[in-house]
Amino acid sequence: MSALGTHATSQSQLTRQLQDSCSGHPQLTLVNEAPFSDMFEDAKGQTKFEGSALALLQGKAWVAFDNMFALARLPADLDSSSNSNGDEPVLIGQPAASSQYEELAVQAGSAGAALVQKCPVNFKLASANKGFEGAHVFKGKDGGRYLLGLCEGNFCSSGEKGRRPGNGRLVVTKFNGEAAGAGCAWDYVKTLNIPSDAYFEDYSDIAVSGNQVAIISQASSSLWLGSFDFDALAFAPGKGSVFDFPRTDKCNVKYCNVEGIAFLGAGRFLVVSDKASSSKQADRCQKHDQRISTFALPQ
Repeated sequence: MSALGTHATSQSQLTRQLQDSCSGHPQLTLVNEAPFSDMFEDAKGQTKFEGSALALLQGKAWVAFDNMFALARLPADLDSSSNSNGDEPVLIGQPAASSQYEELAVQAGSAGAALVQKCPVNFKLASANKGFEGAHVFKGKDGGRYLLGLCEGNFCSSGEKGRRPGNGRLVVTKFNGEAAGAGCAWDYVKTLNIPSDAYFEDYSDIAVSGNQVAIISQASSSLWLGSFDFDALAFAPGKGSVFDFPRTDKCNVKYCNVEGIAFLGAGRFLVVSDKASSSKQADRCQKHDQRISTFALPQ
């Protein structure tokens, strides 16, 4: 018995050593996942599900796709087998054309989706194809509504400069309170440097739970976990922690298209993935695209 126990411990240590050797960061643990293509009784003619953002409300996960206007609603617990009380996964709204949705927020009392306001963000981007890839709206200590906009590229830029790791930016704006169609806008407040230990090639989403902040990267296939002071509108002092999404046994990235994240609690996260490019990405990327996954922090 002692020989078997020693062997098991040795194997566990070897596995952890392999994980840490990939990048020096511990890896997240996959708990469960499901492809969107197998999820809906009525897929409304859709065969592509380019997951781009998600939000949680009352035990439900709402998912946005950048290739359609329809939203998905499904149980946040992917292990749930109950299809009663409207718990079955469903697409709400008509897919229509490409939405290019990159972020999603929901509020209690919403039975569906409706356009309430369409207000610009007063921040000039360096490139037309590299904008905010994630966002978080919150009430400030002055009672105003604030928006944290996560730039996709480093320095809020594109090209070679935008791929220079460790230079992420978070743009703080404040809603001016005007009614829709009467000059409503999110006015620029300041730009924050994301701590450089989030040494990522790009930034694909931000999630908030209390003062905890999670930022993920698609290109680096990693997650940064840190703290934010919402009164001071600044990242809390000290380093955060970086975790990689699971790698292959040869340390290759396989979750290549992580686009949206939400806190589930108890060290778990819900993550949605975009569609992989068959011409530009490896086959291993396509095996893990267009799905929703639950990941846990390593023990």
